[in-house]
Formats: sequence, C-alpha cells, structure tokens
Amino acid sequence: MQDKKYDLEELIHEALTKQTQKKPEDRDESACLGKETIRRLYEGALTDDERLKALEHLNQCSFCIADLALYADVAKFEAKSLALAKLKQLQIVFSKLKGKLDAFDFTSLCTRLLEISKKIIGGLDREAIESAVEEVLARLEPELSQAAVQLRGKTKAEVESLKEPSKEEMLKLGRQLQETVKKELMISEIQQHKPLWSGAPELWIFGHLTDSMKNRVVCIRDWCEEKLECINSLPDLQFLPSVGVGHSKRVLGCAIEMLKVFEQRICNPLTCFVIYAGAYCQHLGLLFLEEHQTRKAQEVLEAWKDHNGQTRDLIIGNTDLDIAAAWPAMGFLSEQEAMLVVNVCTGEQRISKKSATELPTSQSIFLEGQTMNVQPLAAFAILKLATILDCSQERLPRLLCLREPKKPEDLIYEYLKHEVVREVNIDKDGTVHIKMRVCYRYPARLGNVQELVCRKLQEQIRQCQELLQQSGISLPDPEFDCGEALFLEEHPYLGD
Repeated sequence: MQDKKYDLEELIHEALTKQTQKKPEDRDESACLGKETIRRLYEGALTDDERLKALEHLNQCSFCIADLALYADVAKFEAKSLALAKLKQLQIVFSKLKGKLDAFDFTSLCTRLLEISKKIIGGLDREAIESAVEEVLARLEPELSQAAVQLRGKTKAEVESLKEPSKEEMLKLGRQLQETVKKELMISEIQQHKPLWSGAPELWIFGHLTDSMKNRVVCIRDWCEEKLECINSLPDLQFLPSVGVGHSKRVLGCAIEMLKVFEQRICNPLTCFVIYAGAYCQHLGLLFLEEHQTRKAQEVLEAWKDHNGQTRDLIIGNTDLDIAAAWPAMGFLSEQEAMLVVNVCTGEQRISKKSATELPTSQSIFLEGQTMNVQPLAAFAILKLATILDCSQERLPRLLCLREPKKPEDLIYEYLKHEVVREVNIDKDGTVHIKMRVCYRYPARLGNVQELVCRKLQEQIRQCQELLQQSGISLPDPEFDCGEALFLEEHPYLGD
C-alpha cells in the first residue's frame, strides 16, 4: 500500500513543481477523471483495477494530475482548519461533558486534552493535532454522540469559509485549552479525593464503648500513630504499600461499616474495642525492621507478609529475646486485654510460647469489674476484610520507588490493586461493591489486569466469608464493576 501511496505523492509533487504547457481549452472533459474518482483515489477507496486504470490515465493527463494535486492541497487545508474549529467547539461543550461523563472518565478526558494543549503550545504540526483531536472525538462519540456530532458536523460551506489559522492563533488556543482543562481537572480531583471511609468513624464506635474504654483506646491510638509514622518512614519499606496512620483510619472506617451491618449479632463493647485497637496495632511488628536494619528487599517483603510474631513480641513482650512489654505504656488495662487484641490482630490464640490454637467464636473475660463477652473470630475476620478492602491509591509508594528495578515481583499485584480499584462501598446487607477502572496500558505478560485483581480479591474475601460463617454470620459475595478509562496512558513504571 505504501508503494501505491508513493505513486500518488510523486504525481502530486510533479504537478506542483512543473508547469503544464497545455491550455484549459485543450482538455477533453469526457476522457478525464471525475471529481468523485479523484477523491476516492486520494483516499484509497478505489478497487485495485479502478486504481490501476486511474494511475495509467494520470500518467498521460496533466490536467487530472493538477486536479489531484489541488484536491490533496484542499484536503490538507481542511484538516488544518478543522483542527482549530474542532478544538474551539470542544472548548465550548467542555463544561457539558463534565455533567455527562462520570468523574473517572472526565479526569481521563482532561488528562488527554492537557497533552493536546501541550503539543499545540510546543508547536506540533496541525495534522498531528487533527489526529489527536479525532482520537478524542472517536472515544467520546459512544459516550456523548450529540456533542461528537456537533463537533464533527461542519458543512462544506463552513469548511470553505475557514481561514488558515496562524501560529499565534494556535498558540493562543492551546493556552486557553490548557487553562480551562487545568481548572476543571483541579475541581474534579478535589471532588474525587474522598479517601475511602474518611471522616470520624470514632463518633459511631464510641457510642458502643464504655467510658473507660474510650479513654484507653484513645491512648492506644495516639501511641500507635507515632510508631506507625516511624515505620512508614523507614527506607527499607519505601517500596511497600503504606502502613501509616491513614491506612489505620481507613481500615477502622471500613470495619465500622461492617459492624453496622451485623450490629445485632456482634456489636458489643469489647468486640468494638478490640477492632478499634486492632486497626492501629496490627502492623506494629514492622517496627523491628528499624532496629535490625534489614537491607535485602526479599527479607523486608517476607517481614511485611508475616509480622504477626513481631507484633505479639512488641505488645506482650518476649523474655527470651529481652523484649519488654509495651502494653502498659500503650494504655491497655491489663495484659489479658492486650493479649485479646493481639490475638485478633494475628488470627490465633497463643496457649504457650511455641503453640497456638484457632480463635474461638465466643469468649468471656473479666474486665472493669464485670464479665464481658467478645467474638474474637468474627472480629479477626472483619479486621482482615477491612485491611484487604483498603485499596486507596494513597497506599502506593512514591513513583521513584515503583521504578526501582530490584523491587520484588510479588508486590506487583499489590500495586495493581491500588491502581485499578477506584471505589469500594458496602451495602446495608453487607454486599461489597468494588468499582475498578484501568487507566494504563499494561505489559502483555500481566494478562488481563482487572481479571487478575478480581480473582485475587474474590479469593481473599472468600476466606473472610468462611471465617464469618463459623460465627454464624453470612456475608454476601462481592460485586465488581469493571471498565477502562476513555484514554489509556503509558504505564509510568511497568515496562514491556
């Protein structure tokens, strides 16, 4: 096909560089190619036989060669002119698009338009700009056909009336488009930037705690927040999903949503206390990495995957390792209370230093001068589920760390989960709704990224369902809403 196109370009070049010696009255209109044939020839719409006959005629007719050159020049001019017209029209309907597209797709559109505006300002040729605008319209058409038709629907008279845009006009339009899109993008991001389960979850859960528990859990929270920020700043953990204070708050918020669903079954003061404290205590074992100065990425990964033993040692103490118990300084009422929280964090009940049993579905302990009931297994399942569902992008490491070639492959799924999952909601019946949107082109070796994340999330949630079932609680299967952005971008750190 390139050879055929090259033949046309040669003929056009010849017509533009050589002057014909023939006069218009010498032309035989009946033997020449018609305007429609010229158009179809230039656009590649003729059959092979028709194309061959047309080229043979062009080799003998300088009049038709001139017509072809004229059509080519007009076609290119229309493209240049329409690029400006379409961009202006797109700017006019831009605010309407915001109301018709969802927030994620609108952000994707803004990102692409910013790229186009930068290209205009950078002096990219008009044909390339036209191509970029056409791509935007092609993607918008299924979503917003009326606006797309409005942008594409220029009449022949309107096209002919357009003037060749100057470099200054294109530059001005590029800057106007950039300014408009930046403002809308900033507003959109502010509206979208609502961390999962943000707000003050304490207000609800405090209503289910005793006054003494409220005081203790605030002390535990404050003590843990300082340690968690220390953990989050460790150089060795920079390529891991964040375990900072924000993560604990979101885990607590999600756990509270689940507690609301099963309020009549498990929402007693001690269970609420254990879940609250557990949301802040579950990652404290990572603090030992600071002391041991681990440097190998794989060792850090293994410690991140399983730091239950270290969490237990830090809170309860370990005389064999000369580790003093931290629970008195944290604010726990007794070692028994601290042990209960540790058991829920780790998912096992220690009966000696070397052996453990499964968590009981129900347990009674004596606290605050009275016997209190607690559901350790259900509390562990809810805490585990809430941790899984914290898919916030805020947990992603810095881009510099993500581009580190030595990062363990085992972490790729964690990164993908936080990139793809955009929204998590829990219904009144406990159904978890997970909205996923792909915005990058991923390497082929990863396969279907959404299917991968869906499958792994389903497996993890199923484990929590089974644990809750043992406590007589039925959790519905999760529901997934999968899709992709209007415009897929190059991935910032995953190469081919």
